[in-house]
Amino acid sequence: MQEHAGNGPDFRALFEGVPGLFLVLTPDLTVAAVSDAYARATMMTRTALVGRCIFDVFPDDANMRDGGGLRASLERVVEEKRGDAMPPRKLLTPRSLAAGGGFEERCWSATNLPLLDANGDLRFIIHRVEDVTELMALRAKEAEQTALAEELKRRIEELRQTNRLLARRMDENATRQAEHDHTTAQRADAEKMEALGALTGGIAHDVNNLLGVIIGNLDLLREQKANDGAALELVGEAQAAAQRGAELARRLLAFARRQTLQPIRIEVNELIRRTLESMSARLEGAVEVSLDLAAELWPVIADPAQLEDCVVQLVSNGAEAMAKGGRLIIGTRNGLLDKDYAGEHPEVRPGDYAIIEVSDTGTGMSRDVQRRMFEPFFTTKEKGGLGLSTVLGFAKQSGGHVDVASEEGVGTTVRLYLPRLGADVRRLETKAATEPSAGGGETVLVVEDDTAMRRIARRQLLELGYLVLEADRAANALRLLETEHVDLLFTDIVTPGSIDGIALARTAASRWPELKILLTSGFPQTRLDERGQVNGMRLLSKPYGREELARVLREVLDAGDGEAKLIRAG
Repeated sequence: MQEHAGNGPDFRALFEGVPGLFLVLTPDLTVAAVSDAYARATMMTRTALVGRCIFDVFPDDANMRDGGGLRASLERVVEEKRGDAMPPRKLLTPRSLAAGGGFEERCWSATNLPLLDANGDLRFIIHRVEDVTELMALRAKEAEQTALAEELKRRIEELRQTNRLLARRMDENATRQAEHDHTTAQRADAEKMEALGALTGGIAHDVNNLLGVIIGNLDLLREQKANDGAALELVGEAQAAAQRGAELARRLLAFARRQTLQPIRIEVNELIRRTLESMSARLEGAVEVSLDLAAELWPVIADPAQLEDCVVQLVSNGAEAMAKGGRLIIGTRNGLLDKDYAGEHPEVRPGDYAIIEVSDTGTGMSRDVQRRMFEPFFTTKEKGGLGLSTVLGFAKQSGGHVDVASEEGVGTTVRLYLPRLGADVRRLETKAATEPSAGGGETVLVVEDDTAMRRIARRQLLELGYLVLEADRAANALRLLETEHVDLLFTDIVTPGSIDGIALARTAASRWPELKILLTSGFPQTRLDERGQVNGMRLLSKPYGREELARVLREVLDAGDGEAKLIRAG
């Protein structure tokens, strides 16, 4: 480092010798100093640069106007007294003799930084240049790879769309060919579950035989090793595992409908109360549990231990679906599954049933999950189990039925149907005193997003003598109301989109005052007022039979002006 006489180190010499490419400019853009590396890169001498305006030496790049050129960048530094980075640009630079001489195109990035004095005034501008050729080449390669990835993604999406279109076309063709036999998306499933049940039952029987041998030998070994503490500990662990295996086999047999049942007359309400008392510890927390038990519930014949297991399973599932809290409703009621419902569910026999409903306000299930929820070991949790498959097996073995209603983000309701004691569940409806009230040609608009449920309602209404319009969501229903004459709006409370069934009903009632309204819902947490209504509107709970639908329709359609005004006001 050279010494400057009387003034300490010569920082100019230090600056000129740094390896980077630097210029020092005065506020009027005159070159005050230049590093050796900068002079070599530009093939100019220090004498040719220092003391001259930079634009007398290097003309501003005409291709980098709009604020991207050197002049614009320097002017911003002078005016704003803050640093300014310039976009990279390509320049011809000399190649060393060792590399063959001549010139090569390099990519340079420049940054202009202000140096201020103690008063905050601009003294100098440091113009720093960096060779970013390799970096830009890498970025270009990355951009090319990204473009290729995006193109591949686009092609894959095109293929998916094509596949979806083909699948939709095939579905449409299949629907047109098989519209008359809708029960074929259910007989196949029933046959699959039957085959799976037969296989599962056979495995369970074999496992039980093996476990019988294991448990028997463990009992003998326990007697022989009565004085060997270490051996007894091992025997105890093995026996506990064998018992868990036996419980698993029992549940497999329940799914396969081959378990040994000991049915007796059961008062279902009392069994539910006892079961919930035994579960009180595990239900503590943010879950609110409430009972809604029918006062005169029909008695049933069933195995009490197995029914209690089913209730525990349903309540536990509902509570687990509400990890962040919610409401769990356990209810009972009497109900009828008629021939129309049985037509959509081949395994169901028409008749009277006592119904157990377990409803939660949890996460709900997607349609895909609902299609597989009765499969053994299918689960959305970390560990699988038999879950609802054992509930289904018990219901079928007891002559009953299981029905599930679920909406993502709303909740789930599981209904367990058990045949009424003393009732002939195989009886057929006759045209006697129970003949449903016929319609008089009125037009009913059915709003239901479940295709199968909408099809059932349409068929029932047509058989009852009504004209039927259909919509799968509230927005489509409003469009139909604007163009068609409708006497009664029959809408599910839970509908897809931003407008639910209650909001649809309110809008329709305000725009068409003469329109009659009937709500329906598969969720018992839909609370009724003292008149059996929701927000002043009549509610028909799912699942409903044709007779009940006919009766309620006539009651709503035949309601007087006073009652109609009361409903609309609600």
